[in-house]
Amino acid sequence: MVHLFQKLTLALSFLLFAMPSWATDYLVYREYGSVNHPHPSALATQFSTTEKTVLKEALTRFFDGPNEDERKLGASHPLRCINIDAFDTYTVEEIYSGKGFFDCNAETAFDYVTIKDGVAFIHLKGFPNAPTSGYWQGLDFPLSLTVKQFPNVERFVFVHGGYELNGGDTCPWMCLVLPGNRTIDEEFLDNWSANGWSRLR
Repeated sequence: MVHLFQKLTLALSFLLFAMPSWATDYLVYREYGSVNHPHPSALATQFSTTEKTVLKEALTRFFDGPNEDERKLGASHPLRCINIDAFDTYTVEEIYSGKGFFDCNAETAFDYVTIKDGVAFIHLKGFPNAPTSGYWQGLDFPLSLTVKQFPNVERFVFVHGGYELNGGDTCPWMCLVLPGNRTIDEEFLDNWSANGWSRLR
C-alpha cells in the first residue's frame, strides 16, 4: 500500500475488534509528526465494519479526529473550524492568536462522499484554508492514504455547494471556514477558495 520510494515513516497502530467473519477491515490514517517535515508520516488505526458504505465510515472517523488511544501514540487532528462571521468579529491579530477557532468533527466538517471514475468527491460543510503547503500536507497526506486504500479510488477532491475547491490561504493554520447562511457566488469563491475552484459537471 505504501511504497518504499515514497520514503515515508509510517507508524501503525491496530485496534482489533471482535467482528463477524463478513466484516470489512479498513484503515484510518492520522497526522503524525511535525508540520513542514520533508518526509511526512502517518499513524494508521485499523477498524472493522459490517456497513456497505465503508469509505463514508472511514471519512467520518477521519474527520472526527483521533481518539484517546491514537492521541497517546502521537496522532493529531490537522483541521480546525471557524465560522465565517468570526472574520468580521475579530481583528487579524485576534484571528492569528486563535480567536474564533474550535475543534472540528465529522458532524461539523463532513457531509458525504461520492465516487466517479476513480475520484472520491468529498463534500465538505465549508472551505478548506491553510497558509502554507506544510499545513496542507498535514491534511492531504493522511486523507489521501485513507481514501486510496480502496481499489476504486485513485484520488480525491473537496466539494462544497456544487463547486470543486482547491482551497484558500486565509487561516493561520489548516482550517475549514464554515459559510453559515452566506450566498455562495463567484465573489465568495474567489475570496475563500483563492487557490482555485470550478463548478462540478
